[in-house]
Order: sequence, then structure tokens, then C-alpha cells
Amino acid sequence: MALQITSFFGLLTGLTQIKICTNCLFFIGPMPKNFSRGKINYLKAKDYIVLEKSDGVRYVVLLGKQKSFLLDRNLCVHKTPEREMHVQNGGTILDGELSLNMVKQAYEYLIYDIFALEGDWRISTWDLAGRIVIINKLKQKNLILGNWLQKFLQKKDFFAKTDIQKLFSKIQTDFFLNDHLYINQVRNGGILCNKNDGLILVLSKTVYFTKHPNSIFKWKYSKGNSIDFMVNREIKKEPVKGSCFIQSKLLCQNLKKNILNVLTRKKLFYSTASCFSRILLRRQQIEEFDFNRQKGKWSVSKKRPDKQNSNSVKVVLHTIENIAETMDKNELIDRCIKQSLREIRCKIILYQQY
Repeated sequence: MALQITSFFGLLTGLTQIKICTNCLFFIGPMPKNFSRGKINYLKAKDYIVLEKSDGVRYVVLLGKQKSFLLDRNLCVHKTPEREMHVQNGGTILDGELSLNMVKQAYEYLIYDIFALEGDWRISTWDLAGRIVIINKLKQKNLILGNWLQKFLQKKDFFAKTDIQKLFSKIQTDFFLNDHLYINQVRNGGILCNKNDGLILVLSKTVYFTKHPNSIFKWKYSKGNSIDFMVNREIKKEPVKGSCFIQSKLLCQNLKKNILNVLTRKKLFYSTASCFSRILLRRQQIEEFDFNRQKGKWSVSKKRPDKQNSNSVKVVLHTIENIAETMDKNELIDRCIKQSLREIRCKIILYQQY
């Protein structure tokens, strides 16, 4: 059962929900920005670590002394199953995604960052390479994790920028369903097999950021750039007997939280039953739309019951820009490999000079 974060902080601090400022509460995990051709200069200037982006749900794991919780993007706290007293030293905060392992047919939490370990938050000020070492040691310590958490928590696979081609070799394409699967069985901790929808590029020499950092990017496939619209459908009866029109409105939010109508579509359908004599408003829901460049229209990919708000106008404009400046897989591999070769040659020349 989900518990609102205000109630959770009320239990921790003893304050009432009225005295807790809801505007000061936000999801602590970093939100990567979309990666387009214009961001390629970031890869040239600095060293990046690449990891696959799983098609899952984002959570932050809070490990207490006797209980553990999952914090989602809507700031709701979910309690993990009480199978055992699995945590002896609490105060550990992990960041990752909840994804379905296609081989094991079980949900696993894939860790790709750590915020605190046993109450020590100074780990968040380390660079990413140091935090990866802590994640590896965390999986080996039975004092912090029990048997159930050892199976539930898995570490993501990290690759250097020069090994991006090796990462893509582990991603298989299902041309029938148009899906991508990440499969890696040569690793410690068991096989990983989950749906993949892109890559995550993280700066190696950086601390643990929150909100929207300018050094973490997400790259998606050409058909993977999507927008979460709020869909408002209404059925209107026409004078012709037996015919109805379904009018769909795709809505997004601006910074002032006002609803803006982005696109309105009408669809005519016929029914043997009598149509409604009045306008029937359906319930508003969040749906994820992909833009088909060949057909030139938006199509529904999946529903998003885990989200309550649609994307803002700023996100919509950035996504449309990424669709116009899409960088495919071959170009991304070519840019990274050529840049790594330039860096190696530059180091050799500098070494020869001295």
C-alpha cells in the first residue's frame, strides 16, 4: 500500500501534514536530459560512463533498520514485503529502476547509483567510479542485505565510453514487436534480461546530483522519443443515425500548470446500438505517444498509470527537437570511437614530448 511522502515525513519528524511544506519536497533522483546531436560536444570534452536504460519504473530504495521502502516519482512510499528482518544496519539509500527479468520472470531492482550507506551521506559527494565500488561491496555484504534483498537487488552493467559497441552487441532487436532486449549472462550476480529503450550517459567525475543535472543524458532510439500527454476523449452524437464521433484531445502542461491543447483528432465509427444522446466525457488519463515520421502522426504506445501529470511544454519542445535531430545508433558509436581514438593519440603525443 502506497503512503504519501508527507505522511512518511510526519512519522519521522512528528509534525502534522499542515506544517510540512509540500513545495520543498521533490524526487531526489536525477532526471536525465534528452541527448541530441547538439549535445555531442559534451562527449568530446569530458569522460562519460554508458549504461543501458531499462524499460521499467523509477524508484529510490530506502533501507531502514527493520523495514525497507520504495519511493516512486509521485512521492509515494511503498513498503516492501515483510518476509524477514533483512536489514541490520539502516540508513542506506539506493537509486535505480524496477524492471522485469524476462528469463527469471521476476521483477528485479537494478541499481545504478547510491546516495548514502549506513547513514553516511558523504558517499554522494564521491565521483561515480567510487560509488560503483561501494555498490559492488554492498552486494557482497550480508550484514546489510538479507537473502531476499540479495536476490531482489541487482547492479546495472557499467561500460566505458570506448566500450559502447560492446554494450550494443548485448542488445537484441525484436523486429516483430519492435522491442529491444538487453541480455548479459557473462556477469557476476546472475543473468540480466530486460527490455531496453535506450542508453544513459553519466559523467564519471561528478557527484550525485538531484533534479535536472546538465551532465546526465538519455539517448533513445529513433522510434523511442515519446511524450506523455493527458488524453481527454469525448463522444459526440451526429444527426446520422448509428454514427458517432470520438474527439480526442492531447493535452500538455505549461509552467503555470494550465492545460494547453496540443492536438485534436476526430474519429468516425458506426455502431448497431443507439448512440448517446448527450456528450459523454471519459476519464482523463496519461498515455505515452510516439511520433511516426513515416506516417507523420502521433500513435499511442502504452498507458502510464504511474504518472498523474502530463509533460510540460518545455519537455514537448525538447522532444520534438530530438525527433528532428535524431542521432541513430551507428552515428553514436562512430562519434564515441573516433573521439576515444583522438584522446589516445593526444596522450601519446604529450607523452613523447616529455
